[in-house]
Amino acid sequence: MLDKQDQMIHIQQDTVDEINGFRKDSSNYLETEFSDVKKNLQAIENALSCEGIRVKSGYDYFCQFFSQDFPQLPDHLSFQMRVISETGLGMVIEPLVTIIIPALNEEKTIGSCLEKVRAGCIKHNIPFEIIISDSSTDATPEIARSFGARIIHPDKKGYGNAYLAAFPMAKGEIVVIGDADDTYDFSLISELIRPIKEERADMVIGSRLKGKILPGSMPWLHQYIGNPLLTRLLNFTFHSNFSDTHSGMRAIRKDALQRLSLHTGGMEFASEMLIEAAKKGLKVEEIPITYYPRKGPSKLHSFADGWRHIRFMMLIRPLRFLIVPGLLFILLGFSLMVGVGLIKSVELQ
Repeated sequence: MLDKQDQMIHIQQDTVDEINGFRKDSSNYLETEFSDVKKNLQAIENALSCEGIRVKSGYDYFCQFFSQDFPQLPDHLSFQMRVISETGLGMVIEPLVTIIIPALNEEKTIGSCLEKVRAGCIKHNIPFEIIISDSSTDATPEIARSFGARIIHPDKKGYGNAYLAAFPMAKGEIVVIGDADDTYDFSLISELIRPIKEERADMVIGSRLKGKILPGSMPWLHQYIGNPLLTRLLNFTFHSNFSDTHSGMRAIRKDALQRLSLHTGGMEFASEMLIEAAKKGLKVEEIPITYYPRKGPSKLHSFADGWRHIRFMMLIRPLRFLIVPGLLFILLGFSLMVGVGLIKSVELQ
C-alpha cells in the first residue's frame, strides 16, 4: 500500500516533464497511463476539470493526493483526490459550482442524485464540489461519501437550517441547491447555471410550473391550489414575478447569495430566499424543469408548511395583508351606513 508521500504527484508548472516524489511503481504507472499528460500541464488541468476539479493556475507547484484505490485512475480522479495539507505544498482546488443538498434519511435516493450531479458536471466540463447537509440516522452520509461528497451536520434540524449551515462552506463561484429525494434532475446543472455564466442573471430558478410535473410527483392540492396561491401571494406582496416560488432547485452566484439576509430555519426559507432576492434587486431568471415522483414518503406537512410561508410574509409586509381586509370592512361599513340611512329616510317619510 502506498503511503501519502508515495501517492503524491508533484509537478513543477514551468517544467512539466519533471515528475518527482513517486517510487518506481508509481512512475511506471504514470509513464504508461499519463504519457501525454506529462508532456503538457494543460492536459492535466483539463483532465482534472473534466473530473470535477479545477486547478488554479499561476502557482509554481500543485499536488494531488490519491486514495488507496490509486490503480483505478483516471476514472475516479475527482473522488480520490485530496489536498495534502500535511506536506505544506501548495495545491488549490477551485470548483466552479458547489452543489448543496440537505438530507434527512434519503439512503434510497441520494446515490441517484449524486450520480446525476457527477454525470451532468463531467459531461459539460464543470468543476464541482458536493456538500451534503445531513441530519440522517440511516446510511445516507456513507453513500454520499462514496460519491466524494463532503458531509456536514447542522446543529439544528430544518430545511433552512441545513442550508444556513452549508452556505459558508461553499467554495464555488456558483451555488446550486436541490433536494435529496430524486425529484429534481441534477444532470441539468449546466442549463441551470448558464444564465449566470453568461451574466444574464444573479439567480436561476428551475420552474416546475413552467415545465412538466409528472403524474404522482405532486399532490393535486399542492399543484393546483397551494403552490399557485402562495406564489401569487408572494408576487403581490413583494412586487415580484415568480412562477414557482417553492421549487427547491435553484442556482445563485455566491457573491449574490452573501448579500441576502437569510435567517429562517424551516420550510419558509424557500420564500425568504426569493423575498430577499426581490428586495435586493437581483436579476432572476427561470428555466422550465421536469419534476419527478418521489421515492419514499414525503416529509412535507401541507397546511403547517403553507401557514409558515404565509405567516413569514405577513411578518415582513403586514400592511399588504391588512389592506385588502381593511378595504372590505370599509366597504361593508359604508354599505351598512348607506343602507341604514335609506331605511331611516323612508321611515321619516
